[in-house]
Amino acid sequence: MLNAGLIKLIESGQVTNRYKSLPADRGKSVWTFAFPVDVKWYYDTIHRNPNLAVYDISYTNNLHNLTRIDNMIAIDNCVAVDLLGQQCSGFYEKRPISSTGGYFNFVSFCAQSRGGRGVASMTARSKHGTSRIVPFLPEGSSVDVPAQLANYVCTEYGIVNLRGLNGYERAAALISIAHPDDREWLEKEAREHGLLAPKFPVGMMPIEGKTRRYPAYEERRNYKVPMHSDLWGFDWDPYQSGK
Repeated sequence: MLNAGLIKLIESGQVTNRYKSLPADRGKSVWTFAFPVDVKWYYDTIHRNPNLAVYDISYTNNLHNLTRIDNMIAIDNCVAVDLLGQQCSGFYEKRPISSTGGYFNFVSFCAQSRGGRGVASMTARSKHGTSRIVPFLPEGSSVDVPAQLANYVCTEYGIVNLRGLNGYERAAALISIAHPDDREWLEKEAREHGLLAPKFPVGMMPIEGKTRRYPAYEERRNYKVPMHSDLWGFDWDPYQSGK
């Protein structure tokens, strides 16, 4: 998508494209979708502009091309994220919100790009005051980015990188960037559904006057996963080692 903001960044010299990995595109901004606001200025600017190159999606969304771009960053908006890391941007609670567009494509490409990063951005709450970070995506919601591909998620309260985190750490990280008034509810739901261990050092609740925080590396490294009987109230031994 080529919007007015990007054109102004190109004209000011802030975007040069000098480091692009694909030689044919070096020095050019590649786009496939026009997004004019001031129509005359927009089309006058892009007409025969040597700094721009327009292609169809068979090129711009092509796996072979995009995975060859080093340090590729994709920033996409999403409607909701659950504590597993699943992201929704199309249907939510049986209501169509928008098309996913290239959301899944670009997150996938970033995962395979050297130094690539995919960022899901959203406000912590919707305009109706409900949390966009939820324990589980509700019925009738599309999973547009699966948990396995989740990378960065950001709200106005911070940004977290989910890649490489285990289930407990993912839930704790996402709760830490939720709206402050929703964190206690999310932590309670997470513990009830086994997304957080009972004694996991989340540090979400204020302790001795300290604010809510994500557990430090030393706390996570020294944390011992409780026995299965402590978590669920019964023993489960898949290898039958006691027999």
